[in-house]
Amino acid sequence: MNGFALKVFIVDDEENIRKLVKKHIEWTELGFDVVGEASSGREALDMLDKVIPDIVITDVRMPFMDGLELAGILRETYPYVKIVVLTAFEEFELAKKSIKLGVSDYLTKPVNRDELKNCLTDISNKIMEERISTSEYNRLKEKLYINFEYMKERFFMELLNKPVSRESIYERVQYYSVQRILDSVQVGLVSPQTSGISSGEELVLLDLACIDTIKTFFKDMKGIDVFHDMNNIIIFICSNAELNMEKLSEHLIMQIIHRLKCEVSISLSSRYDDCKYIRQAYLEAEEALKYSELLGKNQVICFRDISIKNCTIQISQDKIDEVLFYIKAGVVDKVEEIIFSIADNYIKKCTIGQKRIHTTNITSSILNAFAETGVDFSDICEANQDYFYQISKMDTFEQMKEFLETFAVNVTKAINNFRTKKSNKLLNEILYYINDNIGDPNLSLSGIANKFFLNSSYLCRLYKQETGQTFVEHLTKMRIDKAISLMNETELKVYQIGEQVGIPDPNYFGKCFKKFTGLCVNDYKKQYTNLTKTQ
Repeated sequence: MNGFALKVFIVDDEENIRKLVKKHIEWTELGFDVVGEASSGREALDMLDKVIPDIVITDVRMPFMDGLELAGILRETYPYVKIVVLTAFEEFELAKKSIKLGVSDYLTKPVNRDELKNCLTDISNKIMEERISTSEYNRLKEKLYINFEYMKERFFMELLNKPVSRESIYERVQYYSVQRILDSVQVGLVSPQTSGISSGEELVLLDLACIDTIKTFFKDMKGIDVFHDMNNIIIFICSNAELNMEKLSEHLIMQIIHRLKCEVSISLSSRYDDCKYIRQAYLEAEEALKYSELLGKNQVICFRDISIKNCTIQISQDKIDEVLFYIKAGVVDKVEEIIFSIADNYIKKCTIGQKRIHTTNITSSILNAFAETGVDFSDICEANQDYFYQISKMDTFEQMKEFLETFAVNVTKAINNFRTKKSNKLLNEILYYINDNIGDPNLSLSGIANKFFLNSSYLCRLYKQETGQTFVEHLTKMRIDKAISLMNETELKVYQIGEQVGIPDPNYFGKCFKKFTGLCVNDYKKQYTNLTKTQ
């Protein structure tokens, strides 16, 4: 018997008809196998459960249960069985009625060999098409089942990455049986730490072990779904408002540490009572996770704790700007005073997590201000020094206060030193320029300021700060010093010396000379001549 042969069952109250049908064609060659026969519909029903045929050939008129009644029962009980009705010509109306009962075809008696063969061939083709279609459907259904979790995860990722409304996702949440998220949603992110792991295989294994641990932990809790995002961060979405996710996450961290021997951080968003806020919850959890390095590993980081804007203790931007101003100005005493004030009046009153965040924000602001000055970063720290890592390890207010004071003062002093060096270099360049152009009677503060692209007021302050004299005083002194040198070393006349040092007016030159030396030009020359002779 061909294992793929279609099974045929014959029902007719006349034995001769049954024998005729059986002998009419070569069943095996056509791909059929006659598996049984019955003399009435009732007898057929008693036997069909055992043979379960593909095709039933039945007469219309039979005692106890006719062919149409049998067809009706078969349609309800075995809807996939194809039925061929044998009917006399005068029973044509019955044959039409049989079509309504789902009968595949009908043949008039006496049965014609070719008609039966063609009828069975058509039915065979139809059955094969249906089986192929059913097989494909079942294959797709199986594939859908296998990929159901993946599709569900993609659905969640879609929710996390674009705005949604109840109406737009209602049918799909029903399909994935996650209706709870319509009315309650909280997002958590889990990040196992990979320090010490270098190979890609080890990273994948750690990731798989971690998500397995999380799924096992939440297995018996309704309303929690766990999956990966595109960056292999593990996400869980809680849609059960009765669960305390902060406490559960603390227990979960302990299990991960115990089982996987690794560090881990978990961040939690706020809880929302409408699915339209699910993306907002995801962004909150992402923001909170960024603080894992700052606040320390192996702990739960809640968005409400790291959100400065929601913190009752806030440091005004004016206070930050004030300390930055005095740092840039190089006023160490004022920097210390303001840092102490910020620490005692604001940071001291916060939670430990918020203390770290405030300390980090102030440090970041100071570093930004420091960078704007152009000072070399190595002037305030050693290579590879990580201030933010240091802050993450601080557990007391006093540690943070001392850190901020020391850091701010060091930055201020570094800026002062930088400016001093820069000012000295600039002043030396200006003095060299003046010395080379000392004979120019038009040398002036504004002219030199323009030459060196400086503000005149700044140059005036620089001169006073570095030389203790005004620009005019210092310029005149340089000219008189040059004049004395020329008097001692040359035979030039006084008016010639005055011209060479930029004071061409002999009277004015004499006044300037006496003011800086206490002697008139002739007295100085006599004194110098006598001193030379005695030597």
